[in-house]
Amino acid sequence: MSVRSKSDPPRKVIKTRREEQVHSHIFTPRTYQVELLDAALQRNTLVCLGTGSGKTFIAVLLVKELAHDIRAAFQDGGKRTFFLVETVPLVCQQAKVLRTHTDLLVGEYVGEMGVDYWAKGRWAAEFKKHQMKF
Repeated sequence: MSVRSKSDPPRKVIKTRREEQVHSHIFTPRTYQVELLDAALQRNTLVCLGTGSGKTFIAVLLVKELAHDIRAAFQDGGKRTFFLVETVPLVCQQAKVLRTHTDLLVGEYVGEMGVDYWAKGRWAAEFKKHQMKF
């Protein structure tokens, strides 16, 4: 739950293409988040930070920076983004955040879907269908 003072400007609610509510409140990244974002833009990077330190925020910023390449069709060389988490609830939570803050097509994949046994053709279809995979 966030705490707002009386001097804080009211938050506007806008609708995205998917008609999800998104608050237009501006978030300012911390210095270490900008440094990690810059590193991730230069090379593959694993971000290991504590709970509540802004890992998801860094991921949203990174995806937005790379969105042009991600939006391109897979068969035309478009890139795809994988977001790995350790539990099914985190799959749902993180996918919702990325759907809220981007216009990318997000797919959710968990073990009980039998993904370990999917054939190459099924994965090829998923790569065409979703730009981000959780």
